[in-house]
Amino acid sequence: MVYPLYTTPAIQYLETLVNPEWRVFEYGSGGSTEYYQRYCAEVRAIEHDSDYASRNPDVTTLVGRDSTPLPHAAPAEAEFFSRGFYLPRHPVLDRETEYHGMENWAWRAYASQLWLWPQGYFDLVVVDGMARSLCLYYAGQLTNPDGYIILDNSCRWQYNDLQGHLISTGWKRRDFWQPNHPGWCTSFFHRHYDSCDAAPRRTDHGDLHHAIGW
Repeated sequence: MVYPLYTTPAIQYLETLVNPEWRVFEYGSGGSTEYYQRYCAEVRAIEHDSDYASRNPDVTTLVGRDSTPLPHAAPAEAEFFSRGFYLPRHPVLDRETEYHGMENWAWRAYASQLWLWPQGYFDLVVVDGMARSLCLYYAGQLTNPDGYIILDNSCRWQYNDLQGHLISTGWKRRDFWQPNHPGWCTSFFHRHYDSCDAAPRRTDHGDLHHAIGW
């Protein structure tokens, strides 16, 4: 059995939710893609790495850095970059900025692929790849209002502004931390949770620092 690379409590929670009628969109493919193909009606994945893309070629689209964004994503893209979100980069290493999904401009085409489908088409959108802030922004607009957004590595403080934005627009977050691993959290966003985990400003110092090597 292949499972997504989320925290163990997040996988356990997902097992209680997953629905055979779901249509799933993933930013970042892999074992999770196989998992959703097994249990859900439709799966689409976007991937930047050709090795990962080749594992599930029927449902995965390879999109590289600095490709041309889809034109119908342009208004939302312009809005995203005009809002002044804090989009930090690694102070020295560009590869760390890119690897941890913090380079948004160069991966605009990758993020824009969700706009190939109408608003509300997907019941679950997973953000676990490149340009995570931009992908979250699009997911907040296009995911089925009764559906879910999953953000892996949600403990990274570099995603603070976009998690706060989702919450401010009506999404509620539940955190699932890996036991004995303070630097790894997978979060679910859903509009209809009875309660919402507080929206702390993920710290840029202390225990979470090591999770991304800063």
